Amino acid sequence: MPLITEQISNLINGVSQQPPSLRLASQCETQENGLVTIAEGIKKRPPLEFVAKLSNKTDTDAHIHFINRDEDERYIVSITSDQFSTDFSSDFTGSELEIWDLDGTSKSISGATGDALTYFTTADARDKLKLFTVADYTFLLNKNKTVAKATTTGDTRDPEGIVFLKQASNATDFLVYVDCSLRSTINASADAATQITDCFDELTTNIGATFDITKFGSSNVHLTKKDGSDFTLHVEAPEVNCIAIKDSVVDFTDLPSRTKDGFTIKITGDPSSGTDDYWIQHNNQADEDAGEWVETLAPGLENSLDSTTMPVQFAKSSEYPWDDAFAADFGGTTFSFLPITWTSRAVGDENTAPDPSFVSEKLKDMFFHKNRLGFLAGENIILSELGGFYNFYNTTATDLLDTDMIDLASPSNQVSLLNHAVPFNEELYLFSDFAQFKLSQFAAGGLTPTNAKLSLMTEYENDKVVKPVLNGRKIYFADNADGFSIVREFGIIEDLQEETAENITSHVPSYIKGRLFEINTHHDTLIALSDENLNEVFVYKMLFERGVKKLSSWSKWKFKSEEKVVGLKVIENIAYFIIVRPDGTYLDKMRLQDAKLVNLTESSTQLSFKPHLDRLTEVTGSYSSGADLTTWTIPYPDDFGSTFRVIFGPAFEGKEGDLVQGLSQTSPTTFTATGDHSANSCFIGKEYQFLYEFTEPTIKNEVAGRLSSLSGGV
Repeated sequence: MPLITEQISNLINGVSQQPPSLRLASQCETQENGLVTIAEGIKKRPPLEFVAKLSNKTDTDAHIHFINRDEDERYIVSITSDQFSTDFSSDFTGSELEIWDLDGTSKSISGATGDALTYFTTADARDKLKLFTVADYTFLLNKNKTVAKATTTGDTRDPEGIVFLKQASNATDFLVYVDCSLRSTINASADAATQITDCFDELTTNIGATFDITKFGSSNVHLTKKDGSDFTLHVEAPEVNCIAIKDSVVDFTDLPSRTKDGFTIKITGDPSSGTDDYWIQHNNQADEDAGEWVETLAPGLENSLDSTTMPVQFAKSSEYPWDDAFAADFGGTTFSFLPITWTSRAVGDENTAPDPSFVSEKLKDMFFHKNRLGFLAGENIILSELGGFYNFYNTTATDLLDTDMIDLASPSNQVSLLNHAVPFNEELYLFSDFAQFKLSQFAAGGLTPTNAKLSLMTEYENDKVVKPVLNGRKIYFADNADGFSIVREFGIIEDLQEETAENITSHVPSYIKGRLFEINTHHDTLIALSDENLNEVFVYKMLFERGVKKLSSWSKWKFKSEEKVVGLKVIENIAYFIIVRPDGTYLDKMRLQDAKLVNLTESSTQLSFKPHLDRLTEVTGSYSSGADLTTWTIPYPDDFGSTFRVIFGPAFEGKEGDLVQGLSQTSPTTFTATGDHSANSCFIGKEYQFLYEFTEPTIKNEVAGRLSSLSGGV
């Protein structure tokens, strides 16, 4: 008879690597291929169901992205590293960047240019590429590419000047100097037309051989050298009734209402006013009595982003019904790359309308937030013009508009290179290598250049590859220490109204070997993939009650060592697995809901239980009467040490759900059994082990607060 008896109420608290004396009785040493549910406790995980073989590729560093537009538009995108080469010049054919639907049907992709292909050339697609889908568009970003400016420069004009008679004077002569020589004397007169005509005539006589001179009405004369070289222009006038205009003026009112079309000038403004410089251009194409002055660019600048260094996009062709030719070519069954026209600088210069700070930097993340497209680059977050997703320049140099782009640097005292952006609770949380920040606004009125602020929230190290994920009211992010991954749970302590990031792997510090490259969420579960032991999937089960965590359970799903999980996504209670096996890449799925039905073919004929066999598929056998054998052929080879079973389908009355006895595997794809079992379909799959190792039994010493073991048994 035992000295002490202790009842363990449940087995749902998962693995602990603490000493047995410190563990909960409901924690364990090992848990593989189990599934914790609050209602049923622990049970064997659901089986993997075969969906399709996607390709013959065996790359384990492919970048996998899922598009979940709606229930009718769900796709898998795969980009592999080794199939891009610098001499590949044709369009995508479906072999380098591949797309399938969730049934495994391949979708072609067209319209990529050589520049788009070059943009995605990388030796590490999984870690260096980011794909981001919003509505119908999927954007692709290469974190290795440095954003550059296009070398094309804006228009330039030959040096030009204006003699502007603002008001006639019958008391004073005006002297006009060109290249430091007196070239015209405007005699005093009450008639402005007479004065400006005299000026024009004298300038034409004196310098007309080397200058092009044009008179505009009774107010001004325009000058430019025939050879395009520079010159000086100066007017001496005791009063300001006549001025020389060249290069810049202080005030907009110093300009005539009509002059040479295209004349461009810089407005410097009164230094005491605090107004920035800006450039304006005269528009008088119709040669009317009065033209217009419009804000413009400083001449000769590089004003455009180099589109070959910026993200690209693709979408399904059926999303463009307005383009009949496009629809006819692709028929709605193909995806196509679409050019992005990044808006160029339209006003000002490099000081008054500067380049976005991501120029000469590498983009690390891409997102939408409050009707703005955003990037992270270096220590900055950069958001586009409001509603102008591809414009990252101010729209005027004379004022800062609420709709203008936003460019903020991280406020940390140490270098904080921003890697990830996660929308949460109407705000945006940013993650650098060493800290977490929040983008918010100073006051009501929306997110504007003057109202936006970036605040330091917490300082925890964060992995630059795996993107944090939002689940409920928590953000989960990862880090790597001593070759193992750490996962933190970022949230707000309600009582204190302050942020914290609890280490939810503190009791399993060496459980997740390697670096995580993907974290998925499903209700109260995290599912994570690591770059070490790709045949293992790490599962974290949690439960909160009124803001207090009641369950924190880690375990793993373990597959054959030949099966490498390179991508995973949970959509409507179904986990879709991208698994690389020795002969190629496969799509499998796992139904995470608690239903006990197989329903592989979505038909009305179902078993009353769920067979726990991986790579589960439905096959109808063929019978050979001469050999008295039924042969089943599965749609995939599997010859790496698996034990397969065949289960009679629901149409085998009286035998439904029973095992077919005497099964033999005669090849990687065929199985046989004696007798005729070909009348109806059967279910076939391979066994997998559910392993649960109890914590070493110990006895708590309430006085000393320690545990000691006398003897025990399970």
